[in-house]
Amino acid sequence: MNYDKYLVFGDSITEFSYNPQIYPEDPIQFTWGGALTSAYTRRMDIIQRGFIGYNTRQAKKILPKILENDGHNVKMASIGFGTNDASTAGPFVVPIEEYRQNMLDMIKMLRDKGIEKIILISPAAMDHKHWKAKVEGDIKIGMERSTEAFTPYVKCLEEIALKEKIGVVNLNKPFLAEISKRPNDWQKLFVDGVHLGNDGSKIYFNELMNAIKKYYPECYPDNLPYKLPEYPDLLPDMSNLNP
Repeated sequence: MNYDKYLVFGDSITEFSYNPQIYPEDPIQFTWGGALTSAYTRRMDIIQRGFIGYNTRQAKKILPKILENDGHNVKMASIGFGTNDASTAGPFVVPIEEYRQNMLDMIKMLRDKGIEKIILISPAAMDHKHWKAKVEGDIKIGMERSTEAFTPYVKCLEEIALKEKIGVVNLNKPFLAEISKRPNDWQKLFVDGVHLGNDGSKIYFNELMNAIKKYYPECYPDNLPYKLPEYPDLLPDMSNLNP
Protein backbone atom coordinates (compact mmCIF):
# COMPACT_ATOMS: atom_id res chain seq x y z
CA MET A 1 0.00 0.00 0.00
CA ASN A 2 1.57 3.28 -1.09
CA TYR A 3 1.32 6.37 1.07
CA ASP A 4 2.44 9.84 0.16
CA LYS A 5 5.07 11.16 2.57
CA TYR A 6 5.73 14.28 4.58
CA LEU A 7 9.48 14.63 5.28
CA VAL A 8 10.14 16.40 8.58
CA PHE A 9 13.83 17.38 8.58
CA GLY A 10 15.46 19.26 11.42
CA ASP A 11 17.71 19.45 14.44
CA SER A 12 17.13 18.20 17.99
CA ILE A 13 13.69 19.83 18.17
CA THR A 14 12.76 17.35 15.43
CA GLU A 15 14.77 14.43 16.83
CA PHE A 16 12.98 14.77 20.18
CA SER A 17 9.58 15.38 18.59
CA TYR A 18 8.36 11.88 19.50
CA ASN A 19 10.10 11.66 22.87
CA PRO A 20 7.58 12.15 25.71
CA GLN A 21 10.29 12.15 28.40
CA ILE A 22 13.60 13.63 27.29
CA TYR A 23 14.88 13.59 30.87
CA PRO A 24 13.91 10.67 33.16
CA GLU A 25 13.11 13.01 36.05
CA ASP A 26 10.49 14.87 33.99
CA PRO A 27 6.80 13.95 33.64
CA ILE A 28 5.41 12.49 30.42
CA GLN A 29 4.88 15.30 27.89
CA PHE A 30 2.75 15.98 24.83
CA THR A 31 4.88 15.53 21.69
CA TRP A 32 4.30 17.42 18.47
CA GLY A 33 5.72 14.54 16.40
CA GLY A 34 3.26 12.09 17.88
CA ALA A 35 0.40 14.53 17.34
CA LEU A 36 1.48 15.08 13.74
CA THR A 37 1.59 11.35 13.02
CA SER A 38 -1.81 10.92 14.64
CA ALA A 39 -3.27 13.73 12.52
CA TYR A 40 -2.05 12.03 9.34
CA THR A 41 -2.92 8.44 10.30
CA ARG A 42 -4.11 6.54 7.19
CA ARG A 43 -3.57 9.67 5.14
CA MET A 44 0.16 10.36 4.82
CA ASP A 45 3.35 8.87 6.27
CA ILE A 46 5.47 11.15 8.43
CA ILE A 47 9.18 10.62 7.78
CA GLN A 48 11.01 12.09 10.76
CA ARG A 49 14.68 12.88 10.23
CA GLY A 50 15.97 14.87 13.19
CA PHE A 51 19.60 15.28 14.25
CA ILE A 52 20.60 16.67 17.62
CA GLY A 53 23.23 19.40 17.50
CA TYR A 54 23.18 19.77 13.72
CA ASN A 55 23.24 23.10 11.95
CA THR A 56 22.58 23.88 8.29
CA ARG A 57 26.14 22.96 7.30
CA GLN A 58 25.66 19.37 8.35
CA ALA A 59 22.04 19.38 7.20
CA LYS A 60 23.04 20.38 3.68
CA LYS A 61 25.63 17.61 3.65
CA ILE A 62 23.24 14.81 4.64
CA LEU A 63 20.05 15.87 2.85
CA PRO A 64 21.00 14.31 -0.52
CA LYS A 65 21.45 10.90 1.12
CA ILE A 66 18.15 11.25 2.98
CA LEU A 67 16.40 12.06 -0.27
CA GLU A 68 18.12 9.16 -2.00
CA ASN A 69 16.73 6.76 0.60
CA ASP A 70 13.43 8.39 1.55
CA GLY A 71 12.64 10.76 -1.31
CA HIS A 72 10.12 8.56 -3.12
CA ASN A 73 6.53 9.80 -2.87
CA VAL A 74 7.44 12.84 -0.73
CA LYS A 75 4.67 15.39 -1.31
CA MET A 76 5.62 17.87 1.39
CA ALA A 77 8.74 18.69 3.42
CA SER A 78 9.66 20.96 6.29
CA ILE A 79 13.13 22.20 7.23
CA GLY A 80 13.67 23.14 10.87
CA PHE A 81 17.18 24.42 11.51
CA GLY A 82 18.53 27.59 13.07
CA THR A 83 18.62 27.10 16.82
CA ASN A 84 22.23 25.86 16.60
CA ASP A 85 23.23 28.10 13.69
CA ALA A 86 22.17 31.15 15.72
CA SER A 87 24.49 30.32 18.63
CA THR A 88 26.56 33.35 19.58
CA ALA A 89 29.63 31.27 20.51
CA GLY A 90 30.84 27.71 20.19
CA PRO A 91 31.31 25.20 17.37
CA PHE A 92 27.78 25.33 15.93
CA VAL A 93 27.71 28.98 14.83
CA VAL A 94 26.78 29.59 11.19
CA PRO A 95 26.88 33.24 10.05
CA ILE A 96 23.58 34.56 8.79
CA GLU A 97 24.54 34.83 5.10
CA GLU A 98 25.93 31.30 5.06
CA TYR A 99 22.74 30.16 6.79
CA ARG A 100 20.71 31.85 4.07
CA GLN A 101 22.66 30.12 1.31
CA ASN A 102 22.49 26.75 3.04
CA MET A 103 18.71 27.04 3.26
CA LEU A 104 18.47 28.03 -0.40
CA ASP A 105 20.66 25.08 -1.36
CA MET A 106 18.42 22.67 0.57
CA ILE A 107 15.29 24.12 -1.01
CA LYS A 108 16.86 23.48 -4.41
CA MET A 109 17.71 19.89 -3.41
CA LEU A 110 14.08 19.27 -2.51
CA ARG A 111 12.82 20.87 -5.70
CA ASP A 112 15.25 18.84 -7.78
CA LYS A 113 13.46 15.78 -6.37
CA GLY A 114 10.10 17.20 -7.39
CA ILE A 115 9.18 18.35 -3.86
CA GLU A 116 7.55 21.76 -4.21
CA LYS A 117 5.51 21.98 -1.01
CA ILE A 118 8.14 23.18 1.46
CA ILE A 119 7.77 24.78 4.90
CA LEU A 120 10.64 26.51 6.70
CA ILE A 121 10.44 26.41 10.50
CA SER A 122 12.23 29.05 12.54
CA PRO A 123 13.87 28.90 15.97
CA ALA A 124 11.42 29.55 18.80
CA ALA A 125 12.78 31.10 22.00
CA MET A 126 14.71 29.87 25.02
CA ASP A 127 15.17 30.11 28.77
CA HIS A 128 18.84 31.02 29.02
CA LYS A 129 19.14 30.51 32.78
CA HIS A 130 17.58 27.04 32.73
CA TRP A 131 19.63 25.99 29.70
CA LYS A 132 22.95 26.96 31.33
CA ALA A 133 22.03 25.02 34.46
CA LYS A 134 20.67 21.93 32.68
CA VAL A 135 22.73 21.33 29.55
CA GLU A 136 26.27 21.18 30.90
CA GLY A 137 27.64 19.55 27.76
CA ASP A 138 26.85 22.61 25.66
CA ILE A 139 28.53 24.90 28.18
CA LYS A 140 31.68 22.76 28.27
CA ILE A 141 32.24 23.16 24.53
CA GLY A 142 31.88 26.94 24.77
CA MET A 143 28.39 27.22 23.35
CA GLU A 144 26.34 30.34 23.97
CA ARG A 145 22.74 31.08 22.96
CA SER A 146 20.06 33.72 23.42
CA THR A 147 16.52 34.36 22.25
CA GLU A 148 17.66 37.73 20.90
CA ALA A 149 20.22 36.02 18.66
CA PHE A 150 17.41 34.05 16.99
CA THR A 151 15.77 37.20 15.60
CA PRO A 152 17.87 37.73 12.43
CA TYR A 153 17.62 34.02 11.57
CA VAL A 154 13.84 34.12 11.92
CA LYS A 155 13.71 37.19 9.68
CA CYS A 156 16.02 35.48 7.18
CA LEU A 157 13.68 32.49 6.88
CA GLU A 158 10.68 34.75 6.34
CA GLU A 159 12.54 36.59 3.57
CA ILE A 160 13.53 33.32 1.90
CA ALA A 161 10.00 31.94 2.08
CA LEU A 162 8.54 35.11 0.57
CA LYS A 163 11.06 35.15 -2.27
CA GLU A 164 10.80 31.42 -2.98
CA LYS A 165 6.99 31.37 -2.56
CA ILE A 166 7.00 28.60 0.02
CA GLY A 167 5.58 28.20 3.52
CA VAL A 168 7.14 29.43 6.74
CA VAL A 169 6.45 29.00 10.45
CA ASN A 170 7.66 31.86 12.63
CA LEU A 171 7.82 30.08 15.99
CA ASN A 172 9.51 33.02 17.66
CA LYS A 173 6.37 35.18 17.54
CA PRO A 174 3.91 32.83 19.32
CA PHE A 175 6.51 31.78 21.87
CA LEU A 176 7.26 35.39 22.80
CA ALA A 177 3.53 36.08 22.97
CA GLU A 178 3.03 33.12 25.31
CA ILE A 179 5.97 34.21 27.46
CA SER A 180 4.41 37.66 27.90
CA LYS A 181 1.10 36.07 28.97
CA ARG A 182 2.60 33.92 31.71
CA PRO A 183 5.49 35.80 33.33
CA ASN A 184 5.60 33.49 36.34
CA ASP A 185 5.80 30.09 34.68
CA TRP A 186 6.77 30.58 31.03
CA GLN A 187 9.86 28.49 31.70
CA LYS A 188 7.60 25.42 31.54
CA LEU A 189 7.47 25.85 27.76
CA PHE A 190 10.86 24.09 27.78
CA VAL A 191 12.27 21.01 29.50
CA ASP A 192 15.84 22.31 29.59
CA GLY A 193 15.64 25.88 28.35
CA VAL A 194 15.77 24.92 24.65
CA HIS A 195 13.91 21.67 23.96
CA LEU A 196 10.17 21.81 24.15
CA GLY A 197 8.03 20.85 27.10
CA ASN A 198 4.34 20.05 27.09
CA ASP A 199 3.00 23.52 26.27
CA GLY A 200 5.89 24.42 23.97
CA SER A 201 5.29 21.30 21.91
CA LYS A 202 1.60 22.21 21.62
CA ILE A 203 2.52 25.63 20.25
CA TYR A 204 4.84 24.01 17.71
CA PHE A 205 2.17 21.55 16.58
CA ASN A 206 -0.57 24.16 16.30
CA GLU A 207 1.62 26.60 14.37
CA LEU A 208 2.77 23.88 11.98
CA MET A 209 -0.77 22.69 11.31
CA ASN A 210 -1.91 26.27 10.75
CA ALA A 211 0.90 26.74 8.23
CA ILE A 212 0.00 23.57 6.34
CA LYS A 213 -3.62 24.70 6.19
CA LYS A 214 -2.59 28.18 5.01
CA TYR A 215 0.06 27.34 2.42
CA TYR A 216 -0.84 23.83 1.26
CA PRO A 217 -4.50 23.20 2.16
CA GLU A 218 -4.62 20.22 -0.18
CA CYS A 219 -2.18 18.49 2.22
CA TYR A 220 -4.11 19.35 5.37
CA PRO A 221 -5.36 16.12 6.98
CA ASP A 222 -9.05 16.98 6.62
CA ASN A 223 -8.54 17.35 2.88
CA LEU A 224 -6.73 14.06 2.31
CA PRO A 225 -8.49 10.76 1.60
CA TYR A 226 -8.66 8.22 4.41
CA LYS A 227 -6.97 5.00 3.29
CA LEU A 228 -9.38 2.05 3.04
CA PRO A 229 -12.96 1.94 4.35
CA GLU A 230 -13.68 2.41 8.03
CA TYR A 231 -14.76 -0.79 9.74
CA PRO A 232 -18.55 -0.09 9.69
CA ASP A 233 -18.29 0.25 5.91
CA LEU A 234 -16.46 -3.01 5.27
CA LEU A 235 -18.43 -5.34 3.02
CA PRO A 236 -18.84 -8.97 4.13
CA ASP A 237 -17.03 -10.21 1.05
CA MET A 238 -14.30 -7.57 1.54
CA SER A 239 -14.70 -6.51 -2.07
CA ASN A 240 -14.11 -2.86 -1.11
CA LEU A 241 -10.70 -3.65 0.37
CA ASN A 242 -8.36 -2.50 -2.37
CA PRO A 243 -5.03 -1.45 -0.82
